[in-house]
Amino acid sequence: MSAAGSAAIIVPARNEAERIGACLTAARAAAEAAPVPTEIIVVADGCHDATATIAAAHGVTVLRTDVANASVARALGSACAAPEPDHGVWLAHTDADSLVPETWLVRQLEHAARGYDLVVGTVEVDDWTEWPAGLRERYLHLYESSLRRGIPHVHGANIGISAWAYHRLGGFPAIPIGEDRALVTAAEAAGLAVAYPTDPPVRTSGRRHARVIGGGFHTFLAHLADGLTAATAPTIPGGPHDLNQVV
Repeated sequence: MSAAGSAAIIVPARNEAERIGACLTAARAAAEAAPVPTEIIVVADGCHDATATIAAAHGVTVLRTDVANASVARALGSACAAPEPDHGVWLAHTDADSLVPETWLVRQLEHAARGYDLVVGTVEVDDWTEWPAGLRERYLHLYESSLRRGIPHVHGANIGISAWAYHRLGGFPAIPIGEDRALVTAAEAAGLAVAYPTDPPVRTSGRRHARVIGGGFHTFLAHLADGLTAATAPTIPGGPHDLNQVV
């Protein structure tokens, strides 16, 4: 693909009043560092707090829905930013409990300029204090081991895709969890160019209680905290990508 001429940062959020402000401050810094005009879109999904109000105060586009489904929220934000399959539009996705680094979008766009259709990055946990002692070490061992073995990592908090590729793949599927993994799997199957950089990581929340029930990053941490071993971690359902399929 050719270099993007514009970009959008899309943030699904469900009852994230405590964190959305910091998330958007970080997203704004990344947008201002980018070499192209960048819109920030928050999709307030099933919120019963001040998430939407706080987001609006940050001067970003705010969409509202009540489906309580991250996949649908991501799709809604993507459709707002890029209603047509356009090679010149880049869609960068993160989460409302996460902080993107200032160079985050710049690096994604660099990959796009080199011909990549999809960029899938890493995350790091911001705080382990809510979890049992030893969980951080267990998690890092599994995560870093997977990266060393070249196993792709998939995180909704750190993913970017061209609008052309997004529309070609049919967008995010309307499933309860795992929409990010489904999109990446579809891109690989279609032969699109997928980059898996390990830098820069997005800092994501280490909170104990997840917004997504039944899967996702925090559920994986809960499995580890309950005594999940390295030997059993890869058997968690979700496909061939080892532990990264559930984070």
